Amino acid sequence: MSLVRVGRGDARQAGSLLARAFHRDPLLVHMLPDERERTRLAPDHFERVVLLAVTTGEVWRTERFDGVACWIAPGRWPSTSAEEGDAGLYEIPVIVGAEAWEQFRTVYAAMDHAHGGAVTDPHWVLPLIGVEPGRQGHGLGSTLLRPLLERANEDGKTCYLETLNETNLEFYARHGFRVAIDEVEPVSGLRYWCCIRPPALGSASLRTSFTRTDRPTSRTAKGGGVLAPPVAMNPPRLDSDISDFPLRTTGRRMSIETQELAVRYGSARPRQQPRPVIDTERYNAVARISARFK
Repeated sequence: MSLVRVGRGDARQAGSLLARAFHRDPLLVHMLPDERERTRLAPDHFERVVLLAVTTGEVWRTERFDGVACWIAPGRWPSTSAEEGDAGLYEIPVIVGAEAWEQFRTVYAAMDHAHGGAVTDPHWVLPLIGVEPGRQGHGLGSTLLRPLLERANEDGKTCYLETLNETNLEFYARHGFRVAIDEVEPVSGLRYWCCIRPPALGSASLRTSFTRTDRPTSRTAKGGGVLAPPVAMNPPRLDSDISDFPLRTTGRRMSIETQELAVRYGSARPRQQPRPVIDTERYNAVARISARFK
């Protein structure tokens, strides 16, 4: 099956597909708990994320437009204010409302901070991949992933993603991803996993040489989360497709008024929040994990 590159003109259709694929995603449900509101507003939300990926990376779809994968290219994360404004990201708080945006932003900021510690070299980021609910389980997720993962192998680039669905970890492991961080965002209570895929793990011989570890049972005192060692798994019997959410922006906290000004005038740069104080022990542990696969 061949893939088709998505341009700006297809962003609306791609966003609508992703909204259906992510309808029950933990973060989207946390952001928009009312099902009817989620159905109504999510396509506008995802359309803008697709537009950002079109600008800063590559977006691919299946021929039947029943699956979409968005990639951010090496060196393009985090995106700039100009890129985010051009994609319409500053409109999202106005679309979904201040309360929904704050619920999303809190979780996203934690994952964004973890991302910065998990991998530091230029790398591919997979912010979104989704398949029509009625077409899941037919290998479309693998079809969407495979070409760019092969290119990352050839170019020697690491790939990175986040997920809030534990059941998807086996799918990702099948394609060479290893869990680098396993954490709980303390405000929402949502658990998320940061996964990296060193290019060497792209070969079939290496993908089959690891076994899955059990889910961690202990947690650190801070934040209720644990730092999981990088693990990979034998290719599972699972052949399901996946839908993983996290929106990639730069973790800035902006008022609704600032959002509207940035969109209207294009020159209003939002104030950047200082990053949280880094837990040095945890950060060094992540750095050691990442260095193992450089």
